[in-house]
Amino acid sequence: ASTVTRITGTANAGRFVPASFQLDPVLDPVMTVATESGCAAPTAAYLGQAVTYATVPSWLVTPLGAAGNAVENYTGSLWKLAAAAPTTKCPAGAHTCSASAGSVVLAMQYSTSSGATPDWDAGASSFGTPVLKDNGDGTGTLTLNAADRFTLNRPATPVPPFVLTHTLSVTVQDTSESVSIASPTLVTPVIVGSDSFEFRFGQLKIANAYGPEGIDLPLHIEAQYWNGNGFVTNRADSCTRLLASDFALSGFRGGLSGCKAALSVPGSGRLTAGVGTARVLTGKVSGSISISVNLIGSGGAS
Repeated sequence: ASTVTRITGTANAGRFVPASFQLDPVLDPVMTVATESGCAAPTAAYLGQAVTYATVPSWLVTPLGAAGNAVENYTGSLWKLAAAAPTTKCPAGAHTCSASAGSVVLAMQYSTSSGATPDWDAGASSFGTPVLKDNGDGTGTLTLNAADRFTLNRPATPVPPFVLTHTLSVTVQDTSESVSIASPTLVTPVIVGSDSFEFRFGQLKIANAYGPEGIDLPLHIEAQYWNGNGFVTNRADSCTRLLASDFALSGFRGGLSGCKAALSVPGSGRLTAGVGTARVLTGKVSGSISISVNLIGSGGAS
């Protein structure tokens, strides 16, 4: 006869983990150019302007078993996905910005319709901290950060206009076990703006002006872009705004000086179809001055 020993009691088995994760879009990304408040939706942008989300992308995260079934108990204390503040890397020549943000791995790549490769402005391009939420039913939601910014350099040599496409890649992973459990990388190409939205190599031109000292001297200001053959007026620009404080006067000659010359800008200072005006107030004194505009923020002189 054989003896059977019955063992009673309880024991913990597991933790059981998913075999992989599935990402399903909730909101697809829509990319646009970050513009100043009060501007109409742009139809073109300058190289050096940041691209951000018009619609912040999000995904449903579903943990799957080996057979492809949803793992419904991946929640509460068993939910191990967590976002963290990323460090964005945009190495020169790679055309890709990447970041590891805790359980989220991100990458943004760019391509241009013309083949131009101005490369990322690493100092002005970054991912913010994404949000990973446990939905309480075994699924979760991943949402990227509305503050994400991606900016192309303005190269030293002019380039013709081009349509810009960003390609966003997203992976989620659970690294709490000895091996990484991850989703397949989801790759989403997105055109910035519309199919005809151009990025342009721009410059601002202040035309030389002269006139009698008895009247204020009008200045013609024009936003221009390189069309492949030369610089032409950027009629798509009704957003750029120039304030009197953006202008610097120097090189005083004749009877003019810093105390006898000033500059005013009418209205809001916004260009209209690429054209604007300013006036030099000379106090009825003859002479000459040089005028420049600060286009690069505090302390700039370009």
